[in-house]
Amino acid sequence: KAGVSGAVDYLVSLGHKRIAMAAWPEASLSGGFRVEGYTTGLRRAGIKPNPAWLIRGENDELAGHDACSAWLELPAHERPTAVIAVSDVVAIGIMHEAELRGLRIGRDLSVIGFDDAPMAAYLRPALTTLRQPIAQIGAALVTMLDEVIKGNPPSQRHLLQPPHLVLRYSCGPAPKT
Repeated sequence: KAGVSGAVDYLVSLGHKRIAMAAWPEASLSGGFRVEGYTTGLRRAGIKPNPAWLIRGENDELAGHDACSAWLELPAHERPTAVIAVSDVVAIGIMHEAELRGLRIGRDLSVIGFDDAPMAAYLRPALTTLRQPIAQIGAALVTMLDEVIKGNPPSQRHLLQPPHLVLRYSCGPAPKT
């Protein structure tokens, strides 16, 4: 939740007021947390969510393509100026479709991914994304497993580590309309 809500805060700080999200299907637990972060961030910023801004799909480039296509069919005054994708793979589909339609990523449309996949830094423009703290998550799991092996209940049964926003070039100020 905290990572995506922080991404919304960042986009709002750049002047964006029409922020969309490409999410996973409702059955996804981690996807649900990310959507909660999105709606929390919008509420905190005083932005009324437009139901057309939240589009759910699978974890692939096609889902990003389809979401971007749907957003670009909205009336101009309702089209998102910024998008948060549930994963970098979905963000890549969004970026590709937006560019095919003549939009410049980081100028006409800001895009944030999630995962900081190795290719994110090599895209043009490089993808702003949320990096999961894999090393800390692994260390916490080892500690929990060690407690269980020793016959002790783990001190924490659930642990969420907030991701870190990695700023690159796929985000910029909200376009003047």
